[in-house]
Order: sequence, then C-alpha cells, then structure tokens
Amino acid sequence: MLILAGAGEPGILYYLEKKEQGTNIDFIIDNDPLVLGNRFFEHKINSPQVLSKITEKSGVKVIITSVVGYEKFEAQILGAGIPKKNITRLKKHSERFKRNQKISVNDISDVINLLNRTGVKSVPAYGTLLGLIRDGKLLPYDDDVDTWILEASLAGITEKVLDKIKNNIFPDAGFMRIRRHYLPENKFCDLTDPAKLALTLYSSDRTYLRIDFFLLCRSGNYYYTTHNQKDLYRLPVELFGSISHFNAAGRNHIVPSKYRKILKTIYGEWRIPVKPNEEHGQYYGHLHKIDHLT
Repeated sequence: MLILAGAGEPGILYYLEKKEQGTNIDFIIDNDPLVLGNRFFEHKINSPQVLSKITEKSGVKVIITSVVGYEKFEAQILGAGIPKKNITRLKKHSERFKRNQKISVNDISDVINLLNRTGVKSVPAYGTLLGLIRDGKLLPYDDDVDTWILEASLAGITEKVLDKIKNNIFPDAGFMRIRRHYLPENKFCDLTDPAKLALTLYSSDRTYLRIDFFLLCRSGNYYYTTHNQKDLYRLPVELFGSISHFNAAGRNHIVPSKYRKILKTIYGEWRIPVKPNEEHGQYYGHLHKIDHLT
C-alpha cells in the first residue's frame, strides 16, 4: 500500500509522475481542513486519522511531499503505528506547473455569468478587467484571473458553486484547491469573514489556473479590499454603481459600467501597453498611491 501525504503542488506532481509509471497511489492524506474531502483526481483527500484504520501497517509505505508540514506528518504516521523505515521524504521537485494558456476571456466570463446566475454579483477585476477592455483577451503574463464580488460576504461562493465551475467550465481539471484569505486588521472595514477566495485548478497536463475572488467590503462611500493579504485598499462605491456589457472575443462580457474610471484609478494611462514587469509595477504603484491604508 502506497500513501501520499500532502496534497499541494509537489504532491500533485509526484502523483502524476507515478501514475504515468503505472504505480498506484492508494490514499491521499492532508492536514489542511480546507481540502479534506475534496477530489484529488481519482481519489478523495483524507485526514491522517485514516491511517489508524489500516490493520497491516508493516506493508504500508508513505511518501511525505509537504515541505512545511513534514514533522507533523511524520509524528502522525508514527503515531498510527507505521514504521519509520517505511516513511520517505520527497526531495524537492524540479518540475513546476505552468499557467494554462488555453484559458480565454470567454471562459472567465462563463465563471462570472455562473456566479451572477446563482445570485453572487461578480465582475472582472484588476489585470483581468484591463486585458478584457484594452486587449480583448487575458494578459499573457498574468499568472491568475481576478474577479470582484459585490456582496456582503463570500458565503455565496459555496463548494457546490465551485464544483460547477470545475465540472462545467474546466472539466479537464483533476484537482481543485481552495484558499481563504482575510483583510489585514484595520479601522476602516470590520470584516471577520474571508475577504479573498483563491481557487486553483490543476490538470494532468501539468497546467494550472488560479481564480481569485476578491470581496469588496463596503463602509460608507468606499469599498475596501485586499490584493496581497498585507495591505488594504479602497475604491469609491460610485465606480460600481451599475453593471454593463462589453463586447470582445465575439461575445458580450459583464463589466462595471464605469470600467474606464476604474482602470484609470488603478492604472493611470491604462490604454498604453507597457512591458509586463513595468505594467505590474505600475499596477501596484497606483494602488499604493491612491489607496494604501495600512
């Protein structure tokens, strides 16, 4: 019996490598409560407590792929009665996942449309909005897709909704990882619920897609939000007064009606393309200049 401990990117790469070699993985375990029960390609992610249910421990081999949580995994595995000689720590994997370049603005619009149909008011954000409006496509160097959620909380983005995104829009994805992030402590917006939900979809061709859902927390005449979980930014509520549509790539896309003012607020001269590193620098620079509050 072969068990994989750690459902992060190194674990996914190891799993795919062994699958290509014809080696079966019997169990996937992880300590992250946010991924327990999630599908991991053909498997379900279990808690390490499942190890105690294995009757014959001597034939069990465990590969620990987690770098940060190695000591905790080892203690749990030994505590379940599996001999230390049967535990292997995976060496650093040189291979990395690459962003799925096949994803288009139409795919992202499908996500936003699905959210709006389920009652979660959503529009494209940051670089995704910039690419859609200026170029009619996603920015080729951006490593994620951004959306704003204009609700009181992210509670409407349930696991059922995320499953629909994965199964209906990105059916080739074999594993879905969810991360929740919170606003930094501040005096402007009291929010105990998550302010950002990061959904990462991994595929067997070693590509990934990350979609970040940013909550716009309203207080007075401003929406407060975070981008890097360390800083707090604000944008005037009036910029998001109504929803409009913008035609690109052969179809209409839901956008904030004042998208030009939003882009100018964030990017300044947003119509002029610049080099990728400069564009990212300009992007963060403008956010800091206008709304860096912490």
